[in-house]
Amino acid sequence: MKLLNYLKEVFLSSLPLLAIIVIVTVFAFPLIQPSGYLQIGIGYLLVVFGQAVFLAGLDSSILTIGNLVGGSLVKLNKIVFVLLFGFLFGLLATLAEPAIHVIARQVDIIADNVNYVIFIFVIGFSTGIAVAFAIYRIIKNIDVRLVFLILYLLIFGLVFFVPEQYRALAFDSSGATTGAVSVPFILTLGLGISKTASKKKTADERFGIIGIVCACSIIGIFIYGLIVQAGPTNPYDLEQTNGLLQTLGSTFSATILAIVPIIAIFLIFQFLFIKLPKKKLITILLSSLIVFIGLFIFLFGIDYGFAFAGNYIGKVFVGDRASATAKFFLIPIGFVLGFGITLS
Repeated sequence: MKLLNYLKEVFLSSLPLLAIIVIVTVFAFPLIQPSGYLQIGIGYLLVVFGQAVFLAGLDSSILTIGNLVGGSLVKLNKIVFVLLFGFLFGLLATLAEPAIHVIARQVDIIADNVNYVIFIFVIGFSTGIAVAFAIYRIIKNIDVRLVFLILYLLIFGLVFFVPEQYRALAFDSSGATTGAVSVPFILTLGLGISKTASKKKTADERFGIIGIVCACSIIGIFIYGLIVQAGPTNPYDLEQTNGLLQTLGSTFSATILAIVPIIAIFLIFQFLFIKLPKKKLITILLSSLIVFIGLFIFLFGIDYGFAFAGNYIGKVFVGDRASATAKFFLIPIGFVLGFGITLS
């Protein structure tokens, strides 16, 4: 019943996105190869089903784990250990975030001077520092307004010196840190800590950690850009991306990387501090398996079907095939796409 409710919710929320894809690829600019419709259709069904399965297991797995681990962190007593583990959790959650790997793959294809692994670790270290700082803010009750004022003044100061190649990339990368895996874990981690360690119980104390993570990710990429500087770029070619079997393999690897580190962290804290009853522990682990399956299906649908659809729509509106009329409709189409993606 829970899965059916999520299926209905995800399907209804994804209808605006589906409508745009159908209007563009069927009526406005029909696909040359009919097999493309099958690819988009399969991708859409996988995305809807995978997201529903993922959400069905999320509450009893990742959200519960983040809350339990966050509440247990303060049992370390010394703040230096709390901050160290906060840094490690932020780093691991970012390395595990599939969206980070997606954007890193695209950047690696386009920019010759950006290294795939280094790029991911730059965002990971930035997120780790952000999580540690956010935990320190919660424990010491530092005003969140002051924190964001300083961070965004730093961003506005750096943006004038960073090579143009990294300006938009930094903001896109910060958005990728707020993905399906990192947000639930980091957010509930912060909530668990605030419940236990903060003397205040206001919303300002319980939230703000994701905003700090986004700001620090921007700063991290800015600093990386200042060090590496601008380099040659290549046109994006969808043919450079993986085929079906390679997509299955890379998606499976990304899903393992996304879930296993969080489970490993939880099991360590379960053994040392949490000590849940066996029945509750099994429930969390089984729910994590459901999340794993859902995330794998969801990511494969994105890589297999939605990446193809997005690339095609981009080409027909701004590529060589684009007419003046098509470019006129680009802004409203972009609005509806953004609206549909957010809902779904």
